[in-house]
Amino acid sequence: MLDPSSLVEKWGAFAPYIIFGLTLLAGLNLPISIDVLITLTALLAANYLPDKVYLLFFLFTAGCIFSAWISYSLGRFFGRFVSPEKREKIGNFYKKFGVMAFFICRFIPFGVRNAFFMTSGASKVPFRKFAFFDSLACTLWCTLFFIPIYKLGQNFDTILRHLKHLNIILFSLFLLAACIAFFLYRRKKKKPAK
Repeated sequence: MLDPSSLVEKWGAFAPYIIFGLTLLAGLNLPISIDVLITLTALLAANYLPDKVYLLFFLFTAGCIFSAWISYSLGRFFGRFVSPEKREKIGNFYKKFGVMAFFICRFIPFGVRNAFFMTSGASKVPFRKFAFFDSLACTLWCTLFFIPIYKLGQNFDTILRHLKHLNIILFSLFLLAACIAFFLYRRKKKKPAK
């Protein structure tokens, strides 16, 4: 079985740079989840690389920002092949939602982010505007996700102990609800029809 401790011991010094590279690859629309990467990064920082917390956070955030720039550039390049009508529709989206579009789309997972970045490029949103507002949105997103996952990771053993108790309580409540439902069903079935 793969032991995370031995992997971190062997590759820990390179972890921040590997994560940075993976976030850049996500900008090329490869199936690499930024959401999974931020979880992995925060847990690595909390449990295995506490001396590299700031470096991990900084390189992950920078990787996300540059990843968006890559997607924007792809959209700018391939946007030439999009019809003017579709580009106008995309442009109207930006006019309607303005700066909030950057913050809203940064928080939506599963490829919506990259689609937003590419459409920003395709609709010729000025790069400086895109880079500025997306950098703000990205930094906010990274901070709001990294810190809680990091804190949870630091207390993982405690949380795991409490989860065991919670599972017992939930299972007991489920069993009780099933018994009550069965009792009510049997009682209803025994009542004579009028």
